[in-house]
Amino acid sequence: MIKTNSKKFKDNFKKFIFEVIDSEDLPKEVKTERQKLDFIMDRFRTEAVHKYSLINHKNNLTSIMASWLSGLALNIPYTNYDIIELAKKLQETDTIKNPDRIINNYFHFMAQQLSNLIALYGGESKYK
Repeated sequence: MIKTNSKKFKDNFKKFIFEVIDSEDLPKEVKTERQKLDFIMDRFRTEAVHKYSLINHKNNLTSIMASWLSGLALNIPYTNYDIIELAKKLQETDTIKNPDRIINNYFHFMAQQLSNLIALYGGESKYK
């Protein structure tokens, strides 16, 4: 099992998230990885970041993104079984030590990982 802060895990997540983004209805002009991340962030800002969400989440954009993802804004796994299977795939293991913890933190974790990837591509640091 690889750790979630390892380069291998980050590479696995990157591959996974771009497969998810590619399954979205992207405009034809969106081709590069950076453009795909920008498209997703534009959707996020348009759909989820507004006065009420900023107040409700105390200006925490990762929390807002987690809420947005939990509404299935992207085609990511959402059932308990599929979440655990994804964790196994990303961590390259057959067993998970604490599946309840993974399930309970899933959308926040996904938001944080997506934010980290955006920052890696030179995105706005306020999305960390």
